[in-house]
Amino acid sequence: MVEASSRRPPRKIWLNYPEPVPGWLNIGVLHTALEGNAEHATYAPCTVSELEAKGYQYWALGHVHERSILPEHRQAGQTVIAFSRQPQGRHIRELGARGALLVTAPRPTRSPISSCWKSTCSLAAAGCRTRSG
Repeated sequence: MVEASSRRPPRKIWLNYPEPVPGWLNIGVLHTALEGNAEHATYAPCTVSELEAKGYQYWALGHVHERSILPEHRQAGQTVIAFSRQPQGRHIRELGARGALLVTAPRPTRSPISSCWKSTCSLAAAGCRTRSG
């Protein structure tokens, strides 16, 4: 994955990607949070409209650990832009099944692949004793 360095000002590195090849399935891979995502640091800033205008059929994005397929209401033949989620939760707040997207032209399908899921539960501690008594 291509990633913008955190030591440099954010730049639109996707502009340097090659032009799409007519008749081929053109896939872009980019580490970004997309512009306007206040929950994540700015990496390789871009917008959904800019990525669509590049002419690729699919953009596989990383950095955001929640699954998202954009645009939400896309038309047939429109560029698919997706954050697949990561295959395994990295910390306690990343609950539930993790996975990847199995992309088959023209539509991605969710495919959980994690071997261990994190979850939350409540425990009643009333009536429990401490080690000392």
